[in-house]
This record gives sequence, structure tokens and C-alpha cells, in this order.
Amino acid sequence: MDYTLLKELKTDIDKYHFEVSNCCTDYDNIQQFIQSMINKHTKIDTIIIQHLANVNKYEIDGNKLYTQAQLLKNEIYEFYQLQPASIEIFKKHIDWLLHYTNIYMKSDKLFVGMVSQKLDNNILDEMLFSMKQISSGNSTKTANDVRIGQILYDKYINIDESKLSKEDKKKLLKNK
Repeated sequence: MDYTLLKELKTDIDKYHFEVSNCCTDYDNIQQFIQSMINKHTKIDTIIIQHLANVNKYEIDGNKLYTQAQLLKNEIYEFYQLQPASIEIFKKHIDWLLHYTNIYMKSDKLFVGMVSQKLDNNILDEMLFSMKQISSGNSTKTANDVRIGQILYDKYINIDESKLSKEDKKKLLKNK
């Protein structure tokens, strides 16, 4: 599924909710805003626009988001074990988008990475744990960004080649 069109819609929605929270929007109500998005984003299904537009990412609870992300992660794992056809994958992406809207609206990159299976599961688990820590006030976003950055650095940049298998060394040399 191509998320390019949805990203532009998400940007418009985020801007609207930011303006509403600062009392300076051009729209009289959410329905007027939704209608303008339907008129602007003609290639996106009306149901998706309505569903996404009603989610204010600034009001999403981090603990609920963490729980939803864990559920989505499990659903994705089970779904791809079935080796679905392309059309089934497309339909499931739409289903996940509608069901896990909060994840998409809070972090479209996280959502897309999850549903397209582009994220390393260990890194994903660390990101989800970080979200929970920030939400519960046990850590700051900056501290978690540093921690995740160090994990990514250690995994992808600062590689100890002596600990790699022969196959992994070949892959590493091929990518250099």
C-alpha cells in the first residue's frame, strides 16, 4: 500500500488539530474540516478521511498506544505467517489503518514500518518500551532518543566483525 497520499492528509489533520488547540482555525467545526479534506484528497476513501480526521494525535494516551502497538505487532506476525496474497495484504493494511488509527496518527513512520515489516523486532520492542516509559513519566523523550540511537549505532554502525558469522561478513562486505 502506498502511504504517500495518507501522509499529506495526516499533515493536514495534524495542522487542523494544532490550530483548534490554539483557537485559530478557519473551520467552524470538525465536519466542515472533514468535508474540505474529502474535497482536497479525492484519491483517498471518504471513510478513511473521516476516521483519521477525528483523531487528535496530541490527545493520544501513551499507555493505550503502547498496548495497541503490541496488539498490532502480534496481529502482523500472525497474519504474515499465513503467507497472504498481495490483495489480502492490501486489504489488511486498510483494516489495520482503521483499527489502529492512533498508532498511525501518532507516528506514521512507526505504523508503516510495522505493517510493512521493515522494522527489526528488537528495535521495535525498544521503541515501544520507550513510548511506554515516556508516557508513564519514567523517562524523557530525549533520554530515550539517545538510548535508541545508541542501540541503532551499535547494531548498524559500530559492528564487531569478529562476532559475525561468515555469511553475515559476506553480506556486510557486499553492502559496503
